[in-house]
Amino acid sequence: MIEAIALPGWATTQSLFAGIQLPTQTHVAPNTTHDAIAIAKETLLSAPQPIDVIGFSMGAMIIAQWLQDPACQENIKSAHLIAPFPHYSAESLAPIYTQLDTHPQAAMDAFYRAGFQGIITPSIRAQLDHWKSQLDAHALRKTLDYLATINLTQYEYSNNTIPVTWTHGLNDQIAPYAPTKRFFKSWGNLTHVPAPNFGHFLIQEGYFASL
Repeated sequence: MIEAIALPGWATTQSLFAGIQLPTQTHVAPNTTHDAIAIAKETLLSAPQPIDVIGFSMGAMIIAQWLQDPACQENIKSAHLIAPFPHYSAESLAPIYTQLDTHPQAAMDAFYRAGFQGIITPSIRAQLDHWKSQLDAHALRKTLDYLATINLTQYEYSNNTIPVTWTHGLNDQIAPYAPTKRFFKSWGNLTHVPAPNFGHFLIQEGYFASL
C-alpha cells in the first residue's frame, strides 16, 4: 500500500531522494515530465487512505497546486515542500531557454553550480552527471515549459488545513528565500524550517537524513 509520493525538481530525477529515508512504500516520480506527474497524481487519487506527499523545488510547486485541488486534498495527509518558489517569470527563465537551445549541458552545469552553497564533492558530481545522462535537451525544455505555467501566487492558502512543512535553504540562489518567505507568510497550518548555510540542493548538501 502506497504510503507517500515524492516529486523531484527540474533537471533532476528520482535519485534526488537517494539520501533521504522515505517511507518504505513511496512512489517516487522519475522526473517532472507531464506523464510522470500525471501518474503520480493518479497514484494519489487512487490511494485508499490519505498519504504524505513530498516535493523538491518544481515538485514542491506541483504539490502546492495539488493542495488547491479538492480531489487531491482528500487524499493528502501531510505535505513537505522543499525549496519551492511561488512563480518564475518568463524573464527569469529566458536565459535558461537560450542556453538549452545552444549548449544544454552547459545550461545544466550552470543550474547545478547555482544550486549549491558549498563545494560540489565527487559524490555529488557523480549524481549530477547521472542526472545529465538521463535528461536530454528536449525533456528539459518540455519540463521548463511546464514550470513556466506554475504561478502559486494566484491561489489562496490562508484557509489551508492540511499540515504543511516548508523547508528552505537561506542561501538558496535558485528559489530565493526572501520572496518565498513572503509568499508563505499567509499560509494556514504551516511549519517553517529554515536551513541556515544551505543552498537550493539542501538534500544533496546533507541537510536531511530522513523525513
